[in-house]
Amino acid sequence: MSPEKNNLKPIYTMHSIEGFAMSLIGIFIPIYILTLGYAISDLFVFFMVHYALLPVFGFLAIRIAGRIGLQKTIMTRFPFLFAYLILLFMLKTEDIPLSLIAVLMSLNSALYWIPLHILFARNTDKKEAGSATGKLFALPQIASLAGPLLGGFIAAAFGFKALIGTVCAFLLLSILPLLTGGPRKSHFGFMGRMLALPQLGGAAHAAHHTLVEVLPYKPDFRFEFSRGWKLFKKHPKYFFAEIFDNIGEETEAIIWPVFVYLNLLNVAAVGFLGTFLGLGSILVTILAGRMTDKHGWKKIMRIGAVFLTLLWTARYFAESEAVFYVLSILAGMLTVLFLLPYTSRVYSLADKKSIDEFFVFREIPVAIGRVVLLSAALLFVDHLNALFPIAGAAYLYFLFL
Repeated sequence: MSPEKNNLKPIYTMHSIEGFAMSLIGIFIPIYILTLGYAISDLFVFFMVHYALLPVFGFLAIRIAGRIGLQKTIMTRFPFLFAYLILLFMLKTEDIPLSLIAVLMSLNSALYWIPLHILFARNTDKKEAGSATGKLFALPQIASLAGPLLGGFIAAAFGFKALIGTVCAFLLLSILPLLTGGPRKSHFGFMGRMLALPQLGGAAHAAHHTLVEVLPYKPDFRFEFSRGWKLFKKHPKYFFAEIFDNIGEETEAIIWPVFVYLNLLNVAAVGFLGTFLGLGSILVTILAGRMTDKHGWKKIMRIGAVFLTLLWTARYFAESEAVFYVLSILAGMLTVLFLLPYTSRVYSLADKKSIDEFFVFREIPVAIGRVVLLSAALLFVDHLNALFPIAGAAYLYFLFL
């Protein structure tokens, strides 16, 4: 077995355990907030705060990674993750600002996803990028197939507190695969002065000086921004693609479950929704990975994009519970058919010398796409299905990528 595949095994294992743990609770979080009496607009603002802060915390995450290694950076997220989950539970009885919980969620996400992307990209053979990305998609989906149903059962039978305890236990278990690998320093060398986002630059430099005092290691890179700007100029089509992709992803992850819940007023139905979505994903993931390696990412991605446009158009007219479930299975299949080849392409764009910068700056268009979608959701809060054609139209961009 090649060194690359050996290095990917702990990543797959960790991500699978993480996927199962979060599948127990993830799809229910928006519904849980709504059941506590918060307005739909409050929910959307909550997620807007989360995504808007991701780029800022992304720069912080890479600074930490440069001093203590990527694996240890992932471990540093756990206090923020547990605080986020505990404060969510305390919302029932305490007056806690949703924005504070959103900040913790955003910090946790940055400390997990950016090191994960970098570790995966560094250890993936570009010739097998499709199959490797397929495993990164498929293994968590297989592990978490029954997660939404199991999470719904635990919450209904034992309460949300028991569900959070179960999630925390599995999240702690996900640390173990990381302990088998040695720490790797992350070399992050921006050059020149920052050409845009001066406020973000000031915040990042302030964080840098704080970290220099707190962390025990000497820095092995300079924190500057022009190299990130060069990445934007080198791959403009793909940074814009991230905006459109995340408009579609956010509609699937947040708007669709909320829309179904508001139509059915049934938490269990949302659990079934998550399971059907996962089932559809599993059916296609491994096949799509092999097809991407054999036929090329662009052809498979475009086929997926066309069918996703049609799917979101059909969702605009959906009204019955059975149709919701069928469309969710199709969404799982078609999202993977599009997203897997597209993601494998994104990983292949991350040059070995600039992987760190690539994935940190990638968070900017990710945040833009999701905040734009949620801003539109505030305008259509009484007609959420009006967002579905917008999501479908976003995928048309990929026909020209």
